[in-house]
Amino acid sequence: MTFAVEKTDIVARVQALLGPKGATLGPEMERYLVDWRGTQRGDALLVARPATTDEVAALVRVCNELGYTIHVQGGNTSLCQGSVPGATATGILLSTERMNKIIEIDTVSNTLAVQCGVVLSTLHDAVAKEGRKFPLSLGAEGTAQIGGLVATNAGGVAALRYGSMRQMVLGLEVVLPDGSVVRRMAALQKDNRGLDWKQLFIGSEGTLGIITEVALKLYPQTHKRVTALLAIPNIDSASTCFMQLNERFDTALSACELMNRSQIELAIAHVSGTKWPMADLPAYSLLFELSDSNSERDFTEESERSLVSMIESGLVADAVIAQNGREVDDLWHLRHACPEANKLGGCAIMFDVSVRLSRLSSFLEDAESAASGAAPQGRAVFMGHLGDGNVHWNWMLPPETNQATEMPMIKSVRDAVNAVLVKHDGSFSAEHGIGRKHVGDLEASLPEAEMNLMRGLKNALDPHNLLSPGIILGSR
Repeated sequence: MTFAVEKTDIVARVQALLGPKGATLGPEMERYLVDWRGTQRGDALLVARPATTDEVAALVRVCNELGYTIHVQGGNTSLCQGSVPGATATGILLSTERMNKIIEIDTVSNTLAVQCGVVLSTLHDAVAKEGRKFPLSLGAEGTAQIGGLVATNAGGVAALRYGSMRQMVLGLEVVLPDGSVVRRMAALQKDNRGLDWKQLFIGSEGTLGIITEVALKLYPQTHKRVTALLAIPNIDSASTCFMQLNERFDTALSACELMNRSQIELAIAHVSGTKWPMADLPAYSLLFELSDSNSERDFTEESERSLVSMIESGLVADAVIAQNGREVDDLWHLRHACPEANKLGGCAIMFDVSVRLSRLSSFLEDAESAASGAAPQGRAVFMGHLGDGNVHWNWMLPPETNQATEMPMIKSVRDAVNAVLVKHDGSFSAEHGIGRKHVGDLEASLPEAEMNLMRGLKNALDPHNLLSPGIILGSR
């Protein structure tokens, strides 16, 4: 897009359209322009904060008329530099934070309708009061918004049982790049009226349309649960433990999280309230949870028998089962502290990888060897969702590392680990998306036919590159 008018005209039009609460200028824009990790700063002419779908649609039409791009932002929790605009102020940033209404909770149909800016923790609290559960759970749930979670197809710790966001979305309302609105919010479990177009926008990171409302699945509240932390000697033992738990408890196994020793050390060192409940730190640990909506079912004895068997066979060195709610919270705090610890504990070269469980052990060994060859001063620090093969693997460099001067070395590590991923038929993006950070990785990892398909969809829906330019497919 090209500028057709002066900045003062777009500012005046947005202020007139959205009112005094709907436009942010000057120093107050700063919190919208820096990403969560503090590594990327963008710029914008102003921050627009619409409160309704009609305001979003009108804003899109104004930007089309005047020739300004729109960068869409939810809770600004992206780990791939996708939530902030580019470095040059060539358009506006659209924040969805004022679109925060819960529209309907239907406990008969087990469905929910919300505006896109509802924060995940707020949604959790609202449905819990109605005796229901929305299972998506992640460390940023106090900030992350539903629209952004849909736009990035977020996963989280419960994806093992419930799937990622894509499996929980029943309907969407979307403002298209021309300012028109498409809406299918009936929240039907079965609806075969033509193409399932909502799937185009799930995971599109704001590049194809602006998600304004979402219909979601709800689930019965879980009453009984067992939360346990296991000390594991090696990755193969961790995989075997997961398989045994999965075979024994099936869908009652709602989470199974892996952490290595370096990851736990960082969490204890940098995040308050984090502690290790056993005498020694093992090479690896496994945090799992069993839950059921049947209030009569009690996993205690069965899970204890499973753990005794694992200890006797040498799969597990030690174990702790949470005895009350406080201990459950302590164990999950250890896991949820990991992203913050990695942000504070050094210069992390981050990977969000997905590999088959059968190849996980060999991938981790090969990745550490490859990264060490490129940057021997680093160490492997990781946690992840063992049950679905998603590991947040980091090569942690010393805190004094200057990223600007060490970019060639950092690129060497990224290239080396990505080559290992190719060898093991894995994906460099499991649940964090592409953003700006992985545009080159995407182009390098997919055949031209796939890239052309995605470019074709973008061109068809957004021929003027109005929405979130530079995200996923780069600049055109």
